[in-house]
Amino acid sequence: MSVSSPATGTETDAAKRDAPDAPRGGKEGRGAAARERGREATGRETLEIHLEHARWRHFGWMVFGLVSGVLLVWIFGVVAKVIGVVLLLIALLAGYGFARTLLYTPGRIVIGDGALLLPAGLCRGIEHRFALGDVRHAFFLRRAVPWTRASPILVVEVGDRAFSYPRDWFVTERQQRRVADAINLHLGRGTGP
Repeated sequence: MSVSSPATGTETDAAKRDAPDAPRGGKEGRGAAARERGREATGRETLEIHLEHARWRHFGWMVFGLVSGVLLVWIFGVVAKVIGVVLLLIALLAGYGFARTLLYTPGRIVIGDGALLLPAGLCRGIEHRFALGDVRHAFFLRRAVPWTRASPILVVEVGDRAFSYPRDWFVTERQQRRVADAINLHLGRGTGP
């Protein structure tokens, strides 16, 4: 049995299928791999994931809204002036978001030492500390997501509060998965498929 293809050096499908210790693609294989990732992430160590700001997205919308809004209000007729005012309001909102990214750090999620540290939101400057025993659930929303948010959304339920963290707040989707795996491992639930 050849483990790698002579042309590319990667495993062939036949070699993967015939290997005696190859993980199978069922739920058991995925769940075991996810539990192993969670153990790697939390095995007596502290897991700390830093969130990612959207500074330049806010800056781009701010510049676009200002330039196009001022041009529409200044040069064109009544309908364009209304659209220009709407664009100026969007620019104002984006400017507020841009200023928040300059004033506050994006935030971080820390799991370890029996505690969970969650940010109130992106670039808010507020962090909440909870005991891991107070956490009820950690799961993903993949399809029931508002059109203004990137999917998947990590939802962490603590007590009577729910914290949601969209995909675009993380550098990679793997960071979201590591947080969910680590929390579910501490809850004794393992992880889902």
